[in-house]
Amino acid sequence: MADTAPQANNKAVAFHGKPVREMVREMVRPTKLPAHAKKLHRRGMISEKQMHKMAGSDR
Repeated sequence: MADTAPQANNKAVAFHGKPVREMVREMVRPTKLPAHAKKLHRRGMISEKQMHKMAGSDR
């Protein structure tokens, strides 16, 4: 990605070209699971691995 200037649709782009929100998400990843994924897991509809996959982490 040669052009790292912020796009009109995504103003919060850090210096490395990644959205700030994505950067923050990586920092807090262990505790951040989507509520709907947690709910499905509690009901036994998806596995823990699938739950983490929905959160976007590669566990």
